[in-house]
Amino acid sequence: MKPVIWKENKRIKMVFSAAEIPAGTENSLQHIVHLENGTSVDIENVKEGDVVLSWDTDIVPTVVNENRIGEMTDGIVLKISTKYSSVIYTSNHLIKYYREDKLIEDNIGTLQVGDEIIYLNEDKDNSSNFTLEKIVSIDEVEIEDTINLIHPITELGYLFVNNILVEG
Repeated sequence: MKPVIWKENKRIKMVFSAAEIPAGTENSLQHIVHLENGTSVDIENVKEGDVVLSWDTDIVPTVVNENRIGEMTDGIVLKISTKYSSVIYTSNHLIKYYREDKLIEDNIGTLQVGDEIIYLNEDKDNSSNFTLEKIVSIDEVEIEDTINLIHPITELGYLFVNNILVEG
């Protein structure tokens, strides 16, 4: 697969960029946000005031300030997969990852197979820790119609979705 490079698209006037691919398509993927109390909720149901899990050199709670919802009809959408999980986001969404043991914060469009993302491990006793998980595939998702964009905004700027740390 050739690397996907994100280019600014002047036709998209969105400042938020989490992508939810509509159910019923071959790319359907539920996006689950992990709450501090050990439960999880679909990204659509995250509310202002929810306390979600984030990362700042360790697992920490953060408060959701708002959950922005919008639409997108054009742009690059990527499915990022590890051995255990996947997320679908627009290519300009921020993510923290490691490449050659160096922590990088950049847009998802800069990821390469083999980079390591920050991954949430949840134990049966509701304790949480993190590991680094290698990206095993990056696939561009074709969008034929308008897709919904859902972006929880947190105090720390990041949250775990499907156990993967992404901007939020």
